[in-house]
Amino acid sequence: MKANKEDLTILLEALSRQRVEKIIAFSGGSECNGSAEVLAEESLALLKDYRIAIVNGGTAWGLSKYTTQSARRLGIPVIGVYPTRGERYAIKDLDFALEVEPRFGDSEWGDATEIFSKLVHGAEVIEGGLCTAVEFAYLMKVNVGRISHNQEPVYVVPIMSESNPRLNTVANMAHLFPIKKEVAVACMPDFEVYNGRAAAEYLVRKLKLSRR
Repeated sequence: MKANKEDLTILLEALSRQRVEKIIAFSGGSECNGSAEVLAEESLALLKDYRIAIVNGGTAWGLSKYTTQSARRLGIPVIGVYPTRGERYAIKDLDFALEVEPRFGDSEWGDATEIFSKLVHGAEVIEGGLCTAVEFAYLMKVNVGRISHNQEPVYVVPIMSESNPRLNTVANMAHLFPIKKEVAVACMPDFEVYNGRAAAEYLVRKLKLSRR
């Protein structure tokens, strides 16, 4: 599928037929390892009981690979969103593969951020490097506008590393981003999150998720 108006409408209609009410993103890097897999599995084990789909970067490695495999095993629909240049690396087990063509110039990593961010109602940030930083910053900027207009924000949960809190990842350093206090209070936990279950519980509460 292409990330145009027609195909996005088809995607949302298909999710509606599956009784999906909310979409949750898993944002994290291609370099994520086994600890990220554990966090994702902890979260998805709880979220499987709710009417959700997940979004990831759609590639066959790192967090996208882990979340796709876990979600498919648990019966959660998976949407992979990636730029045109990532099509050759897309994982084959996606329920919906959404290719984002460049608005200008050649396709680059990061081009899919707008669609990735606007599709979702909540997001978990697990580890993550530069692409994750772009996604996190974009979500926060979207929330600035939504909160100022009294609209519901995208709820975002960075999951910090308990074993290595000084690790240079977006999840560990999210508090260092220049986020206005009122924005952070409205869309992020006011406590540190170190495991996937706690992240999922926060999203369940904030999004008022319905059970299957």
